[in-house]
Formats: sequence, structure tokens, C-alpha cells
Amino acid sequence: MAKLVKDVNPKAPEPTFAQQYAAALFVAAMGAENVGVGTSSRVTWPYYVTRPHLVAKEAAELIIGVHTALLEAAPPQNLERISKEWRQRLDDQFEDLPHSDATRSLKELRRLSEEGDRLCGESGCCRRCRPRI
Repeated sequence: MAKLVKDVNPKAPEPTFAQQYAAALFVAAMGAENVGVGTSSRVTWPYYVTRPHLVAKEAAELIIGVHTALLEAAPPQNLERISKEWRQRLDDQFEDLPHSDATRSLKELRRLSEEGDRLCGESGCCRRCRPRI
């Protein structure tokens, strides 16, 4: 494993927690390989870490920690409201896709998975019809 070196650069002051969190969100949005050294170093301060996968991991850990704490502190009725709004959003997004995996039952998905390459004639409805990515 890579040895981490303490950043002793006096020009790099300790970031505030808000700056660290903002940098972690930026890393998550852009990808650790697409951010500069300043952003990466704010996430891992006081350590100077250059490996993108390590910076991305620490950014994710920070975001998860903050979100977990916020969820634990939120009143249950707020969490229920958010959950209902999320389910409604998913319904709104996917209700016009009656033949998508999003609206299939688990039993139906298993059957389709076992049938494998069977074509049903609708674009995107089964493995063979789906575009390859």
C-alpha cells in the first residue's frame, strides 16, 4: 500500500469541515481523477494522497458519514415524507415504461433471466433487445 505523507506545506492551511465536505462532494461528482491536487488534498488533509481511488474512497466515506448522521438526527415524519416523495418520483419516472425491468415483479424477472435469449419483439425488453454498453 502507498505510504501516506503528512502535508507540511505551510501554504496549505487546514480546511474547515465545510470545505472538506464540499471537496468530497466535488470529487464524487467529477471523479477523483478529474479534480486538482487542491481539491484532493482538502479531502485527505493533512495527508497528501495522489492515488485517485484512495481520494474517492475517503470522499465517499465522508459523504456517507455526514448523511448517516443527518438521517439519524432527522425526525421520523420527515424521513417518511422523503421516502414517500422518492417513491412518487420513481413512479412518475417509470410509469410510462410498462415493459421495463423497473415495473416487473421479481418472479417475472427471474423467469426472463432463466429464459435468457428469448425475444419478445419489443425493443429493450430482454437481454437480446437491449443495446450493449
